[in-house]
Amino acid sequence: MHQLCDHIQSKYGVTKIKSKSLYTNIEAGVSFLKIGSVEDNVEDKTSLFDITFEKGLMKIPCFAIEDTMETFMRNMIAFEQHTSKKLYPFFSNYAHLMTQLIGSHRDVNFLRQNKIILKDIGDDKQVANIFKKLSDGVAIKDFYYQKECSNLIQHCEKPWSQMMASLKHNYFQSPWAGASTVAAITLLVLTVIQTILAFTSYLNK
Repeated sequence: MHQLCDHIQSKYGVTKIKSKSLYTNIEAGVSFLKIGSVEDNVEDKTSLFDITFEKGLMKIPCFAIEDTMETFMRNMIAFEQHTSKKLYPFFSNYAHLMTQLIGSHRDVNFLRQNKIILKDIGDDKQVANIFKKLSDGVAIKDFYYQKECSNLIQHCEKPWSQMMASLKHNYFQSPWAGASTVAAITLLVLTVIQTILAFTSYLNK
């Protein structure tokens, strides 16, 4: 099994955490839940940055992919990176985390199916490419999602999670592979039962 999260040391000497893609995390039993809304709602206090992970569940605020989204994010990140004002770089941290989670169009499709990404432009590959480059050259000195990623690492390093990830990766990559695995397990169980019954019958003679 591929390790899901690797600790990497930045040039500033601050530990950042790099996560594998959504599908790799899903294999280890991580679930993803949409929170918040993109509609104007005074009762909804959810922020775009309110990503949390606890007990195998990662909650991600939903967001819309629109024509101006990439430009807006890049402008905000550039402002955070170069301003002389003392502002916490929320957009830079958010982009860094999402860049790590979204590794391919499969991840975008998963988020879209779960209503986390509300996509109005482009196909899934185009959206994935936007996130792949969003945090290029972005310096992170104090990672905002350090706690969430640390909890994610601990979850993924549990023996049960590693076993489930290995099982899904090797035997349930496709419906056909999964069906074949289930059929093989069923055949093995039936064979064992038949052997036990035959042995019991022999002893009762």
